[in-house]
Amino acid sequence: MVNLACSGAESRHLWPLVNEGEFQGDQAPQITRLEELAYDNDIELIVLGIGGNDMGFSDMITECMAKWVKKHWTADDDDRCWYGINDHLSLSLFDTYGKVSKSIDLVRQTMAVHGKTDPNDYRIVLMGYPAILAGFYDNRYGEGHRREFGRCPFIGDDAEFFEHTLMPKLNGLYETLAHEKSVDFVNPQYVLDGHKLCEVGSQRATPEIPATAANMEWVRYIDNPMDAGAGPDALITWLYNTLFGADNPMGEQGRLNESMHPNQFGQEALGSCLRKWWSQRGTAPSAFNCTNPNPASTQHVKVGPLAEPASVHVGGSYSIPDGELQQQDPPWRRRRPQRSPEQDPLRTRKALSRYRENCSATLRLQKMANLSRAAWRASNSRLITHIEATCGFSCATPVAPNI
Repeated sequence: MVNLACSGAESRHLWPLVNEGEFQGDQAPQITRLEELAYDNDIELIVLGIGGNDMGFSDMITECMAKWVKKHWTADDDDRCWYGINDHLSLSLFDTYGKVSKSIDLVRQTMAVHGKTDPNDYRIVLMGYPAILAGFYDNRYGEGHRREFGRCPFIGDDAEFFEHTLMPKLNGLYETLAHEKSVDFVNPQYVLDGHKLCEVGSQRATPEIPATAANMEWVRYIDNPMDAGAGPDALITWLYNTLFGADNPMGEQGRLNESMHPNQFGQEALGSCLRKWWSQRGTAPSAFNCTNPNPASTQHVKVGPLAEPASVHVGGSYSIPDGELQQQDPPWRRRRPQRSPEQDPLRTRKALSRYRENCSATLRLQKMANLSRAAWRASNSRLITHIEATCGFSCATPVAPNI
């Protein structure tokens, strides 16, 4: 097995330079290195896990921690990071779709040069993302103690959004893409259940408590104490400018950019997903779900086939996940009602700015993917209706880019 992956890589770090790719530090593009390996090796499987950094996962994490600081160290309890993430989530998903699709195409082109045609000669498997953070109801730390004791400083509402909205939508998009591109897909969304960061029932090793798969978290915590320093404003500035910066020093458990990633136990569980899928795969590409019915072990995961995804085709070959993933309210919103845009002026003001940007971006998306304006509006209808009624303009008809 050869590992070409690198923390923080975006799609452009996979693509060859002639295909708008870039070096990542001193590392040549990953598909370029794949081509070099193909000269002397009989490659049977290529595991592709990409897209999260294109969506700005590290920026999302930083923003969510800043909202936690504002809530617990200042009087500002009116904002959540999920507001801003959700406002432009549909556009982010479409952008990620196009980049991951391009990555698959470039892998195939590279392998075809060496006479290999999948799935007869090798397989491409698109690996989804596991949920890594305890939600609103299953965090073992009180919300105000999550920085000092838990190293997981996230507001409950934001954590729920990641688990019940962002991850299902992203993995749903990957499943649809894998089906359209005729590659395999493994969805590990629930494989870390029982061992997510700060989750009830899990813990961290101490001199008195040895680390075992049965009792430990399977995710790295935020590897920095995030001390207050000169106060909340200084800490927030530090979060935005330094937390995931390239010059951040080594932490207790390795480089900080490994925080919020599966640790050794988590990687073993994900590896088990791949091994089980490989042993059960058929002759044609298909999608599998990976769960862990025995949380005491990383080796006893269970994989099973997923039904063919339902898609909404929006011109050309573009598609989005079905309504279950893309448009329904997430379960956590049903069991714990959230404030509507009408009740939340701050969210409305921020959404208005992003909405203006999205109107312009929609025009670019139409050109890129034959995406209809109606499709974009459909996934944001409730907030759009309120903004249009309040501000007196519409994106229902073609608009100038500077609307």
